Amino acid sequence: QARRIAWSFDVVRGRVAQVMSEAARSARLTGLGSGARAAGRLDSVARAALLATDSSLLLVPPGRRPGTRWLAVLDTPRNARAVLTLASALASTSAAPLLLVTPALEATGLIQMDYPGAAPLPRISLPESAQLPELFALLRTQNAQGLIVAADSRFAHPTAVERLLTEGGCALLLAR
Repeated sequence: QARRIAWSFDVVRGRVAQVMSEAARSARLTGLGSGARAAGRLDSVARAALLATDSSLLLVPPGRRPGTRWLAVLDTPRNARAVLTLASALASTSAAPLLLVTPALEATGLIQMDYPGAAPLPRISLPESAQLPELFALLRTQNAQGLIVAADSRFAHPTAVERLLTEGGCALLLAR
């Protein structure tokens, strides 16, 4: 099945962070190629997009490319559907993600793959109390090159995003 992707571009002038965050407001997905400085801090454009946009946001650390192995964290009910939608889009590719699900969210039944043609994705339990070190360990053991998290996840706070990009070393897709 062919997918239609619409894109456009405009030439604008102004402060990069302000112009990018304004443009991101009308987009469904915004991608930034180097969202972190070498010193481990989000650059001003990435920080502005993270805080100002309602669209999903793809951040790729310097010198990296989104790879073919993704993990999708399901730890919050509000944006679980957005994470599952992105995960299911990848499910038909070689980048089919592994779902990391908290027991509390699994119990709600909100994460059923109920869209046509959806293949069941493998999943493992993510402890409710898991913090960044546990997530880094999972990224390493699963050889993940990308991570999908809900924008309201505990892993989507700007400080956590900085650490995920610099220490985790993989692309990060914040789903909204």
